[in-house]
Amino acid sequence: PPGAPPPPPADFAMPWDDREKLRLVVLENVRRNPAVYETVMKLAEPTKLPTAGGLREFPAGTPTLLSYVNANMDPNMWGDDVKEFKPYERAAMLWGSEAK
Repeated sequence: PPGAPPPPPADFAMPWDDREKLRLVVLENVRRNPAVYETVMKLAEPTKLPTAGGLREFPAGTPTLLSYVNANMDPNMWGDDVKEFKPYERAAMLWGSEAK
């Protein structure tokens, strides 16, 4: 899609013989290019969410768009280098104690 992150750098050595490293490479690719871009759900109960104007309460039944692309490219969660391909540096967040 337009604006999608580029593939891994051409000089990146794929770790075909190391399953754990290969898992991180796959997870980093899925983080940057999710198979499902977004989903819609209805809130099951009244929920307070942050908005540009501060915290706002939404009633139960409010349709809500969950954007995996935006969440996976949030520098507040992934750091300022969010668009860079760094599977090993993000290991704990992709598949470890910090995984969300």
